[in-house]
Amino acid sequence: MIKMPLLSVIIPDKSRPYLAREAIRSVYSQKPISLKDVEVILVLDDRKYPVELIASAFPNVKMVFNSAKEGPGGARNTGLVKARGKFVA
Repeated sequence: MIKMPLLSVIIPDKSRPYLAREAIRSVYSQKPISLKDVEVILVLDDRKYPVELIASAFPNVKMVFNSAKEGPGGARNTGLVKARGKFVA
């Protein structure tokens, strides 16, 4: 049986992989957090996003493309639909 994560962290982003990397690092640097207790969902508003920059550094981050460019609020809602954690941030 797959254990559900305790916390889902939704990070909306639009063409700023350097900021996304910093946000993801910040999540994983929090103590006491283990990789199995948290799921990070990066919601991308741009299909031209350099996904390989994130995927190579953080293979366990779930990346979701937001088909309708709805801005940060819409991206958070898209991430909320994909979230599996008991708590969402």
